[in-house]
Amino acid sequence: MAKGLRASTKKANMVKLRARVFGPAEDARTQRLSAKLLELASKPKVEDDRMEDVATVELKQQEKEEDKEAESDPLAEQPEE
Repeated sequence: MAKGLRASTKKANMVKLRARVFGPAEDARTQRLSAKLLELASKPKVEDDRMEDVATVELKQQEKEEDKEAESDPLAEQPEE
């Protein structure tokens, strides 16, 4: 009959394995991730020109609509030269 995972020897061996093998590997991974995050955080933030705030986009849309209305309206006042 096989020993189950609840057996005290299995539990003790898993604790040792976790401490000796997986523990250092996990700590090393945590250190690498921490160093990478610190490096990313220390870099200056690069602003993307494609990102515009909503107000700017809305203003541009309103200006385009006004230009279209002015061009299509024949009765609109024309500036005299």
